[in-house]
Amino acid sequence: MTVKGKRARITSDGRAHIVTRALEHPRIQRTELARKLQNELEAMGHDMPQLEVLERMISEFRNTPSNPLDKPWSVITLAEHDIPPEALPKVLEIFIDKLKSEGVHLTIREARWIARLSFVLKDTEMLYGYALEYAGVEKAGQLLGVDVFQLTDDIGLYGDMTGEWLNIDDINLVKLHWQREARKISKGGKR
Repeated sequence: MTVKGKRARITSDGRAHIVTRALEHPRIQRTELARKLQNELEAMGHDMPQLEVLERMISEFRNTPSNPLDKPWSVITLAEHDIPPEALPKVLEIFIDKLKSEGVHLTIREARWIARLSFVLKDTEMLYGYALEYAGVEKAGQLLGVDVFQLTDDIGLYGDMTGEWLNIDDINLVKLHWQREARKISKGGKR
């Protein structure tokens, strides 16, 4: 918690949380989202930035120059942003469902993640949820200039894919393996 009059120190984890929430909830007013973020950050043990600071950060992340992957998806976009032909029926199914039920248009980035994950997840709502999560993490990583590898929950994806949930020892073993791989790569080594 921040001492009154002191400026909050926003860690890279805190920044990643802020950008992820800003991108996940584009329709929530920034002041309302900033208030929610204050509570979330405090609950996570982070310093609590002032409301105005969070509002500026939310605006900054939401208003960054558009990436072509964040433009609306349609079948014609396949000319420049290809997906596996076998995945097209699932992408179209979710595209039409979200358009009809929520008035939401998929982005190219989201359609690509749906296509990638459609081979491992059969449940449409779960597939859509994971695709949004991975698309958001990918975009957040680009905005923050961090390795998205640190922001993903592949273990949860594996559990939902197989129904086999890893115990904490398995999870720690996987994390240790990938931390070692990341150190090798950061030192110029190859995987």
